[in-house]
Amino acid sequence: MRSLWIFLFLLTTLESKAAGSNEVNCRFVCLDLSAPPEFILSSAKGVDVKLTVPTNSLSSISHCTPKGGILRVLAANNREVAAVVAMPAKMRSVIIVLVASSRGAVGPAWQAHVIEDSPKNFQDGGVLIANFHNQDIRFTIGKTELELPPLEVRSSPRPSLLDDFNMAAVSTQLQQGSAWTTITETMLRFVPGYRYLIFATTDVDSGRPRILNFHDVKITTQTLEVHNAVPTNHLLCSTNGT
Repeated sequence: MRSLWIFLFLLTTLESKAAGSNEVNCRFVCLDLSAPPEFILSSAKGVDVKLTVPTNSLSSISHCTPKGGILRVLAANNREVAAVVAMPAKMRSVIIVLVASSRGAVGPAWQAHVIEDSPKNFQDGGVLIANFHNQDIRFTIGKTELELPPLEVRSSPRPSLLDDFNMAAVSTQLQQGSAWTTITETMLRFVPGYRYLIFATTDVDSGRPRILNFHDVKITTQTLEVHNAVPTNHLLCSTNGT
């Protein structure tokens, strides 16, 4: 009997360690202008965890445990699958962006897109740029010009040319035929200790591109402090889960 108890204890310990090794630190943001519904996640122990996803900032960290590389986000009101997150292998810290599916689309109500939350994507004072619109978008940050096709993500260092207030001109343009049409023009402040995000996506109702700029405190191994993002225009980002 004693041997059986020892065996069960060891088995439970191994299962706990296996679950822990599969754990991913997740931060969420919803890129819909309307308030998103409440969601729930299932923990490694099968316990429901309430998930409130902000629309203009990154959420606090949730410890997620994908099963078979898949994380399912459930709607709190009916427990139906609201979003399916295909979690890339070896990623241990991610930002999950929820975007409302197009009207009449078959499947979950939300598309889930994953960005690795790592120093390679978020340089100190630099900017992460992602195009999830269905056309090429040109992003200009200071003197740096980046043309991104759909579903491309790039990282850019802190602009070298800044004014006395650490600000640089930022603009986005949409290609229409052989010409480029300006979508947004603004001035953004780029300060060491912060990381900046610029996303392009498609408005569900109009089909037009939307741009959102916001910043977040730089996360290090010493601090997991969450800083509210500061939106500049309108928001959105991605990498589809199926």
